[in-house]
Amino acid sequence: LFELSDFLHDQISNGRRFYDALDRYNSDHAEIFSEYIIGMIRIGEESGRLSQIFELLANFLEKDFIRREKFKSSLIYPKILFGISLIAMGFLLTFILPTFANLFESFQAELPLPTQILLSIGNFMINYGILIIIAIFGLIISFEFLYRREDFRLNFDKLKLKIPIIGELECQIACMYIFRALSVMLKSGMPLDGATKILCKIPPNRFFQKILREFHDQILHGVAIPKFFENQS
Repeated sequence: LFELSDFLHDQISNGRRFYDALDRYNSDHAEIFSEYIIGMIRIGEESGRLSQIFELLANFLEKDFIRREKFKSSLIYPKILFGISLIAMGFLLTFILPTFANLFESFQAELPLPTQILLSIGNFMINYGILIIIAIFGLIISFEFLYRREDFRLNFDKLKLKIPIIGELECQIACMYIFRALSVMLKSGMPLDGATKILCKIPPNRFFQKILREFHDQILHGVAIPKFFENQS
């Protein structure tokens, strides 16, 4: 915290704006300020309503923290059940089913097809378990690397919107960010074209950012707002 305070003090003393100093801290040190926070502070500085923005952000972050904690606590029980199920399934495939398979073979009885499939899965996990773990870690690392690319993140964020329940929740969160920020800017007297220009980096979803950039360009060319959203639908 002291390091952050000293950094912001030096940046502001050198003539840098507050939102720009926060963005620079994200680039040079640790990315602890979201684009929404930086964008809202930028709105406050450019509209002259910084005190109201700080109050709005404080209320939003407090409610967001409470909501996240409730969400995490609601997932504890399903996570425990899922973990126990995985352990039980692994134990069944690697220890119990092979014992029954040997018993059936001693009686020269043919195993049922579902049992044969489960045994094949268990043998595959025993023989290639290490490779499976390495492959999973490789996929996670590859995803983290690709997610830093704007084109991949844009397509991934667009794909998330098509997932049932998750996509609807993602859309509602993005709309909440957009309408709240737009309301503050328009109340401060900022023109719509200037507000939409700042608005482009407010939602965390890259696909929504792309739509807002197109929205801003269409407004500059005189396209009516209902007409733009009709074309999007």
